[in-house]
Amino acid sequence: MRSLVLLALVLGLLVEPSPASAGVDFRTPQGKAYCRTGQGAAVLVCWTPNDGFTVRLGRSRPPSTGYVLRNQDHQPRVRRVLRFGERWRGSGFRCTSRRSGLTCRNRAGDGWWLGRRFGYRPR
Repeated sequence: MRSLVLLALVLGLLVEPSPASAGVDFRTPQGKAYCRTGQGAAVLVCWTPNDGFTVRLGRSRPPSTGYVLRNQDHQPRVRRVLRFGERWRGSGFRCTSRRSGLTCRNRAGDGWWLGRRFGYRPR
């Protein structure tokens, strides 16, 4: 009985959808970064699936970063690819994709640059 309960818990963790998969707005070319708005569109969350590095940007707050294990290798299907030179705007955020990386800002001017291959800098 105990092993059955443990198995149910493990299976529940495996099929629980990642918060990053809910409503993905766009990805960069070659899937180097994925972004979505969350919490009623008050937060922009972007992550790099190669290592799970995740950046959260509030509408009026500076970015916060961390490594989120469930975002590692998480590459959901996305209709919108933000090609190099293209811009995305939504819910008080704006992002620009370039060959060097992805830059995103909120209305307050806080933001970050996320390198195409590696690197992160708050802006």
